[in-house]
Amino acid sequence: MLNRVKRAFTTNIGLKVLAAFFAMALWLVVMNVDDPKITRTFTATVTILNDSVLTDQGKYYTVVNDDYTVSFRVTAKRSVIEDLSNKDFTATADMKYLTEDNTVPIDIVANSHASAITMSAKTYFLALEIGDTTTERFVVSGKTSGDPAEGAAVDSVEVTPNVITVTGPEEVVSKISKVEAVCDISGLSDDITDTVVPKFLDAKGNKVDTSNLTLNASTVTVSVTMDSTKTVPISVQTSGTLSSGLELDEITTDPEKIAIKGDASILNDITEITIPSSVINLSTITSDMSTTVDITSYLPDGVTLQDSVENTQVTIAVTLEKEVSQSISVSTGNLTIRNLSKGLKGTFDDSSISVTVSGNETALSAVDTSTITGSVDASGLTAGTYNLEVTLSTPDGVSAAAVTAKVTIAQEEE
Repeated sequence: MLNRVKRAFTTNIGLKVLAAFFAMALWLVVMNVDDPKITRTFTATVTILNDSVLTDQGKYYTVVNDDYTVSFRVTAKRSVIEDLSNKDFTATADMKYLTEDNTVPIDIVANSHASAITMSAKTYFLALEIGDTTTERFVVSGKTSGDPAEGAAVDSVEVTPNVITVTGPEEVVSKISKVEAVCDISGLSDDITDTVVPKFLDAKGNKVDTSNLTLNASTVTVSVTMDSTKTVPISVQTSGTLSSGLELDEITTDPEKIAIKGDASILNDITEITIPSSVINLSTITSDMSTTVDITSYLPDGVTLQDSVENTQVTIAVTLEKEVSQSISVSTGNLTIRNLSKGLKGTFDDSSISVTVSGNETALSAVDTSTITGSVDASGLTAGTYNLEVTLSTPDGVSAAAVTAKVTIAQEEE
C-alpha cells in the first residue's frame, strides 16, 4: 500500500509539477479578471503643522482661496479600493518645509491598506498668502438701537471690557476705525444688561471682516441705565427797563420747548426751564435783537437733555414795538372851557380838532376817539376870540402833540 502511494507521487513528476504551475497561473488569471486593479480619486483635508514657524516671526498666513483640501489618485485592487473612503487618508502640511514660493508640500498617508495601494508620485502643495501681523487696542463705544418706552430715555451706556486687543494682518487691522457694542432697547423703560458681539467698522461705517483676526474678547457686556423724560417750555426773565419811547412786543425762544431726562422725583417738580434775567437786560436794548445761549447751563442738577447729541443752543429773540404817529379827530363836544369869568360864556368855533397822537402800534390801534376828553383854560380872558391850548386826556401808552382850539368868549345875555 505504501509503495503504491509512493509511486503515485513519483511517477511522471515533471508532468505533475507542470500541471501544478499551470493551475496556479490559471488561478492568478482568474483572480485578476474578477478583482482587477483600478484607480480612483480621493480628497483629504489638509492639517497644517508647526504654524508657529510663521507666527513666532510676527507673520500671518492664509490659505489661498481658503482651500484646505487636496485631491489625489490611488491605485489598488477593486476589492481594496471599494473598501476605502476619504477618511482613510491623512494629509498634512508642515510649515517647517515652507518654500520661497510660499507653498508647503503636502504629505498624504493611508490609514488602512497602506501596503495594498499605490498613490500617485506627484507632489502636492498648499499655497499660502503670508504677511505681517500687528496688534492694536480699540476703545469700545456703547450704543443703543430702537426706541425706548414712552416717557423713558437712555441715561448712560457702559461697556465691560471697554478696550479690545486685536491681532491680525496689518492690512485688515489698519482698516478698523472704531468698535461699537450696540444694545437694543426697543420698548424698554427699565435698566438692562446684555452680552453683545462688538462691531468693527471702517472710517465709512462699513463692517470689517474679523474672521482672520485674534481678539482678546469676542463679546462684551453692555449695561444701559434708563431715565424718565419730560418736555417743558423755556421761559426768559429780564432785567432793566426800556428807554423812553420803546415798548416791548414779545420775547420768544427757538425752540419753545425742550425734552429733558432725569430721575422721576426730580422731573415732577420741574414745570419750565428758566433763562435768568442776567441774559436779557432791557436797558441796553434799542431795537429788535437776538442772542444764543447754551441751555444746558440752566438745567437743574440731575437733569440733562433727553437727546445727548441734540443741539444745546437756544435762540432768544426780543421784539420791540416801534413808536408811530397818526392824526385823529377829537370832537370839541368832548372838550370843556375852564375858569371863565363871571358873566362870560364860551363856545368852540369848530366841531372838532385834529390831534397828532404817538405810541406803539398796539396802543394806537386801541384808541377810541369818542373816549378822549380835554379842556382849555380861560382864566383872565374877556370877551373875544382866542386860540387856546387844549389839554387832552389820552389812554396809557399814547401821547398827544400840542394842539389849540379856537374859542369865542362873549357876555352872557341878561
